[in-house]
Amino acid sequence: MTVLIYTVSLLLAALMGFAVHRASLCTVKTVAEILSSRKAYMMATLIKAVLWVVAVSVPILLFLPDSAAPNRSYAVTFAAIGGGFLFGVGAAVNGGCAFSTLGQLANGNLWMLTTLFGFCMGVAGLSIMVPMTEPSQTLTPLLLKAPKPLILTGLGVLWLLACWEIVRLWRSRAKGKSGRHLFFSRHYRLSTAALLLGFCGGVLYVLHDAWTYTNVLKQEVQSLWHLNEQPGTINLLFFLALLCGMFLSAWQRGSLRLRWRRIQAWPRHLMGGILMGAGAVLIPGGNDTLIFKSLPGLSPHAIPAFAALLFGICATLLFMRRVSGKTLQVVCADDVCRTEN
Repeated sequence: MTVLIYTVSLLLAALMGFAVHRASLCTVKTVAEILSSRKAYMMATLIKAVLWVVAVSVPILLFLPDSAAPNRSYAVTFAAIGGGFLFGVGAAVNGGCAFSTLGQLANGNLWMLTTLFGFCMGVAGLSIMVPMTEPSQTLTPLLLKAPKPLILTGLGVLWLLACWEIVRLWRSRAKGKSGRHLFFSRHYRLSTAALLLGFCGGVLYVLHDAWTYTNVLKQEVQSLWHLNEQPGTINLLFFLALLCGMFLSAWQRGSLRLRWRRIQAWPRHLMGGILMGAGAVLIPGGNDTLIFKSLPGLSPHAIPAFAALLFGICATLLFMRRVSGKTLQVVCADDVCRTEN
């Protein structure tokens, strides 16, 4: 049974990677879209993904609690808010958040390896210089502390909306397109990506709690110095499966081209990774952890930390635009987003 669970989990992680790559989802692009076009289609996609995680995970947590992994929720602290801001600044400097870093790497942009290296440096540096204790936590998801009738009512409404969304997506697909054609579309609709990410993320959240790769890399690095963290070696496989899903998407679409000559940009990506790693220690985790774990579980620190992360991205993008005169243009139409520098 354990082998089956992990096999399914790895497949879901790979599917998530495939969907993230096809939809080009990124928290930095989310803020850039708001700044450049005054629209928030990508933000709506992230919110939809969170709601899908809730719709999938809550029934299991509610009716099959013994099958779920212990869930950790964190208290609101200045460290978590500061970590969110720091992660946001790093993501903007890097030119991509946790999702986009792997997506660009899957396309063959090898300079993103410096981001991952910098991330590990940031985790190690802050953890060694500022020894920290584990943030306040409770093993009961706060979402389940509400009265049961209220939870069931909210869940019923959420699933009605979910069913309506599934029917809407199918009916509004391009004429003559089969499921196979839709799966291998060059660009996923944002609503489709939200559905796939939310479903896969919801199952993984229930089974493995903080499985996301920024949290796993943080644990692995901290375990090297025995800094109150146990290595998440099993969860590291989910990171590899997620990355494999992105590489598969890039290869099948024909966008995989090895590129490494932008050496002048490597220091910027390294610095962005360092800031992201330091922020991940304080939050804890990155934007992927907040979206697929903390926000759906209503962890008290989640909304303040995510708001600080968005503010950090916004402030940095505005500063960079003022200094360089360049801006990141993100235009969304027909439920698909395009990016222009």
